[in-house]
Amino acid sequence: MLSTTHLVLLNLSIALPAIASLFRIRFPVRAYLPFLVFIWAGMLNDTVSLIMVVNNKSNLLNSNVYVLFEYFILLAQFAVWSGRSVVYYLLFAMIGLMVWLWDNVYLNEVTGNNSIFRFTYSMIIVFFSLDRFNKILIYEKAPLGKNPTFLICTGFILFFAIKGFLESFNIFNVGLSASFFRKIFFILSVVNLLANLLYTYAILCLTRKQEFTMPY
Repeated sequence: MLSTTHLVLLNLSIALPAIASLFRIRFPVRAYLPFLVFIWAGMLNDTVSLIMVVNNKSNLLNSNVYVLFEYFILLAQFAVWSGRSVVYYLLFAMIGLMVWLWDNVYLNEVTGNNSIFRFTYSMIIVFFSLDRFNKILIYEKAPLGKNPTFLICTGFILFFAIKGFLESFNIFNVGLSASFFRKIFFILSVVNLLANLLYTYAILCLTRKQEFTMPY
């Protein structure tokens, strides 16, 4: 069975899209800027987590704070893509903040293994990803295999759907063994690797002509 350190190392596959983004640093990609921040922030958090577990310290505090920041960044990305009123996304941001406070301050401690916000956040990201995914299928005429937004949303759906499902096991304390939870996090780490490969390919598909917000 993989150790916690091995799982964190597997999650450091986020370095792949981060490195790929360096090859697009001179491209006008403002429409994907929040996503690129998401990639680099994720690599920073995973690096901090690795340092913590290697030194036999808990990475739950930085992870619980990071997921809230990640949620806000991804909402910003969907706002850029959709062109909807900022108020619409601010509403979801406030809902997420209240759930995070309820989960990490009122019900539990921020240093705990808390899953209510992670589950809620995952389902909201899947909702927005499916909405964007379906609109691309309907309106986009260019090859989907080279559409960065389509590829990114596919990665989001793959990762956050599985993450939300697995986090639900942690919400309901049904006496599952530590071995079962290690298997769950191994599955999530493998899915995370697949999503990061999709993100890497999506970044490499960015071109100088893709500086726009989609008209749907």
